[in-house]
Amino acid sequence: MNHNTLTWFACGLLVVSAIVFMLMGNPERALGIADTELARLVSGTALLIVIGSSLGMGYRGQGSLALKQAVIWLGTALFLIVGYSYRAEFKTAGLRVWGELVPGTPIALRQPDTDQTNSGVVAITAERGGQFSVSATVNGTYVEMIADTGATQVVLTDFDARRVGINTSELTYTVPVRTANGTTHTAAVRLDDVSVGAISISRVPALIARPDDLGTSLLGMSFLGSLSSFEIRGDQLILKR
Repeated sequence: MNHNTLTWFACGLLVVSAIVFMLMGNPERALGIADTELARLVSGTALLIVIGSSLGMGYRGQGSLALKQAVIWLGTALFLIVGYSYRAEFKTAGLRVWGELVPGTPIALRQPDTDQTNSGVVAITAERGGQFSVSATVNGTYVEMIADTGATQVVLTDFDARRVGINTSELTYTVPVRTANGTTHTAAVRLDDVSVGAISISRVPALIARPDDLGTSLLGMSFLGSLSSFEIRGDQLILKR
């Protein structure tokens, strides 16, 4: 059967199907298939016949090549279908791997029994030393911080404070704080926004350290205490909005 014959056969199938639809009146009641689904099935079959006949003519005498390419295309289609079907699992696994490779990266945890991530729950993977370095944003600017439950407030280094838009030259350092090196003084401010992943807290009380008094900014209790809960689970810090 040549290509033209198969094309005419496909056209005939569409015409006959249309006539059958009109005579049946209600194909869903007769066949148990919705009329839209039946129409898709018939049109899809006709399209496959046309495409198949075209491919058959193109690969005439090259059966092994046609088989190899068919296997490649089927494998690619199967890979895409499986990837799409398990996209949520792959995304979660990818974020978990990225969190292990780059500790401090916020990972949005998946909601139980769903394909959705819970934007109100974020996990932070600990560094090898056990401390939790957190990739946060302060006033829209990226700031690397250390989660510290012993700090009553968020504390920014002088360098980070200037990066997030605070004019440190206008600050008054009158708030005493105790450090490993003794007592020093900081300046009280209120940050517009502090975010860790999808968790965002507005108007966060914070302290600004004097130059050279603090090496890394601290994510203290003025942020952590505003959450509904936070806990250490294995090697992860779980934050819940």
